[in-house]
Amino acid sequence: FFFKQKTAYEISACLVGSEMCIRDRYQRRVHGSSYEAAIKERDAPDPIEVQMGELRRKRHFAEKTLARLSSEMMHKELRIVELESENKGLKATLMEQAAALNERRAKLTASADN
Repeated sequence: FFFKQKTAYEISACLVGSEMCIRDRYQRRVHGSSYEAAIKERDAPDPIEVQMGELRRKRHFAEKTLARLSSEMMHKELRIVELESENKGLKATLMEQAAALNERRAKLTASADN
């Protein structure tokens, strides 16, 4: 005499989900923390990807900072050129005024001597 054990599906289709829950609960009880650790490890982010993401963020920040500093430096260099140009203009004006004063002084000195 041979007895064939029936599957949960053969007993009732509604037991299939229950059987799976029982099986999963058995695996957790038998394997304990290693099963839970495996699930956590599977869901944990890859440390290399985490580091790569951090490096990408740092590089992006460095590029933005460099662009900002380059822009500021360019504006300052342009301002220096403007100031040097103004300085040259002022020097020329001062030289002209000094020449005019020297000319007036020479005329006044010449008229005072007469």
